[in-house]
Amino acid sequence: NFSMFARLANVRLARSTSCLCRAYTNVILVQPRAPLANTIGAEIDEAVGLVHAIDGWRVLGTDIFTAKRPGSRSFLTKGQIAGTRRFLENCRLNRRLVQKQEASASDEEEWVAFVNAPSLAPAQQRRLQDAWGMPVHDRFMLILQIFKARASSREAQLQVELAELGFARSRMVDADAGHAQQRGATGAISGAGEKAIELRRRTLLSREKRLRLELAEVSRRKERHEESARARGADSARRLPKVALVG
Repeated sequence: NFSMFARLANVRLARSTSCLCRAYTNVILVQPRAPLANTIGAEIDEAVGLVHAIDGWRVLGTDIFTAKRPGSRSFLTKGQIAGTRRFLENCRLNRRLVQKQEASASDEEEWVAFVNAPSLAPAQQRRLQDAWGMPVHDRFMLILQIFKARASSREAQLQVELAELGFARSRMVDADAGHAQQRGATGAISGAGEKAIELRRRTLLSREKRLRLELAEVSRRKERHEESARARGADSARRLPKVALVG
């Protein structure tokens, strides 16, 4: 029932010719809306702000749909997935027309669909990527991209990679649970798919262990540097504060 869709007819297209000299990631925002909610405008503004926090990422269109169960991992119906696919195709077509008019076609542009939901299940993400023909991010993945893009020190880069590994392992747990349910339903014993998941899990754990050791060494070097600065009588008021972000 496509009457559930609320379309934004005015697809915002960037008309800058600067794409000749830099790579862009074109993002289509897929925004769920609760049936009686009146905060859709603020939610879209926040989502666009998250996207634009990454250098070179820009929102070129927003597709709004009514979600009967916004908190559910399966809130997108088959009809909504198909409708969003048509919306994505129209956005890409409009973008090509703009590039043709401005003679600014670039092979370096990429496309990403950002579903403004806290977290998509692995199976659901694969389903959407197959249906839409482009990478699909949820809020958690987008925020990881923001931290990754802004991590300049080795310590920050290690922390972001550890977060990515933890996220990947959590998604493997979800995938493994799905396989367990299938085995319970069919009575089949473990096969190559389960072995591949276990191998991948061990690889991630090994990488995570190495990163934690490196991060500990980086932290020790940083502490020794600070102690040396204090010993030389450095002004403590000029030291950078340590901040913890909770939320």
